Amino acid sequence: MSKTKIDFATLPWQQTQRGARFKSPTREGKQFRLLELTSEFVEPDWCLKSHAGYVVEGEMEITFADRTENLRAAMGFSYAAATGNGI
Repeated sequence: MSKTKIDFATLPWQQTQRGARFKSPTREGKQFRLLELTSEFVEPDWCLKSHAGYVVEGEMEITFADRTENLRAAMGFSYAAATGNGI
């Protein structure tokens, strides 16, 4: 196993909840995740957790209390967890 490369194609998919599955290797204490979401996926607590990602293909919409972010392929995102004063 390479310590520098992650071959997601060789990893099995894991089901997390309806409309979502992922591949999630860990290297040197850091977790990586390839996540596939469908229109059936709903996450009511996006703003309660920090997230960063990159949209490989398709489109993605994230709805916060004060706005909706629309993302498409080749766009990245990064946001911190909500602190009570918004994001």
